[in-house]
Amino acid sequence: MKNNAKSSKKTKPCMPNIYDVARAAGVSVFTVSAVVNRTGHVSEALRQRVDAAVTKLKYRPNLLARSLAKRQTRTIGVIVPDIANPFFPLLVRGAEDAAQRGGYSLLLCNSDDQAEKEQSYIELLNAQRVDGILLTKTAAPFSPLTRQHIKDTHTPVVMMMRTLRGFRADAVLTDDAVGGYEAVKHLARIGHRRIAIVGSPKGVSNAQTRFRGYRKALADCGLGFEPHLATEGDYRIGAPGWPEAAPASPGCSVCDQLPDDSRFHERGR
Repeated sequence: MKNNAKSSKKTKPCMPNIYDVARAAGVSVFTVSAVVNRTGHVSEALRQRVDAAVTKLKYRPNLLARSLAKRQTRTIGVIVPDIANPFFPLLVRGAEDAAQRGGYSLLLCNSDDQAEKEQSYIELLNAQRVDGILLTKTAAPFSPLTRQHIKDTHTPVVMMMRTLRGFRADAVLTDDAVGGYEAVKHLARIGHRRIAIVGSPKGVSNAQTRFRGYRKALADCGLGFEPHLATEGDYRIGAPGWPEAAPASPGCSVCDQLPDDSRFHERGR
C-alpha cells in the first residue's frame, strides 16, 4: 500500500534543457546555443528546426548559467540618493530607455543619501555580478573599504550629477556653474538687488559648483555677497534650510532644493 501511495504522487515536470532541444531538433548542442544566443552562422533550415523545438518544449535559457559562462549578466546597477525626489525618476527613466536599447536591465537602489546604505548597495550589486554601476554619490566620501572593494571587483562605475574628489571615474554632469550663474542673472535683470541662496549640503560637488556660479553672477552684476544670505538645505521642502532659513530681507532666493523645475522663490522687492 505504501509503495502504491508513493507511486500515485505527481512528480513535478522537469524544465527542458538545451540537451532536450538538441535531441528534439536533431542537431548539436552547439547549434542550439548559436541559434538561441544569435551567435555564429547557422543555416536557415537548421535555425527553423531549433526554433520549432524551442517552441514545442517551451524552452527558456538558464540566465544564471549564461551569465556565469559569459561573465556578463546584462544588468546595470543604479544608486540614487532619493527616488522620491522628482528629478531622479526622470534620470532613471532615461538610463533605463538607453539600457533597454542595448539589451540591458536596471537594478535600482535608493541610498537615502546615507554612506552606509550606499556602501551596502555597492557590495550587493557586485555580488549580483552587475556589468556596471551608475552612481549619484552621497555627500560623504567613500570609506577605505568601499574604495578597495570597487578596485578589487573592477566593476565600471559612472558618476551621475555628482563627482568625488580623488575618485577617478567617467561622469555625466550638468553645467551647474552656469545654472547658478544664470539664475542670479535672471533675478538681477528683473530688478532684484539682494539675492539669497538656499543650497545643497556643502559636501555635494554640484552644490559647490552652483555656489561658485552664484558668487560669480553677483560680482558680474555689481551685487555684493552677504554671507548670511547663503544657507544650506537637504533637498526636502519644509526641512531646515528651506524656506525658513532664507532671510526675509532679500528680494529673492535662488534655490536648488525644489522638487520641480522652479528655482526662484520671490519674497517681494
